[in-house]
Amino acid sequence: MEVFNLSKQAKLYKTILSFLEWSITFFKSKLNHAKKPMKTPSIITNASKTSDLGDAFSMIEHSVIYNLLKTIGYYNS
Repeated sequence: MEVFNLSKQAKLYKTILSFLEWSITFFKSKLNHAKKPMKTPSIITNASKTSDLGDAFSMIEHSVIYNLLKTIGYYNS
């Protein structure tokens, strides 16, 4: 049973790292090729009006990680 959990955990970490690597590459390419400044996503703009911008990024981060976990079957919902 423990081997299965370690395998699942390794798959989870690999998925998260792959996503982060893709995100960094994607945003770097967008920044390098942008002719005009990128528009801030509305979720960040709206959240920063009422709370700290760090909270907005934290909310996005938790949402992304939760959806990744759900996608690979870590959550059974």
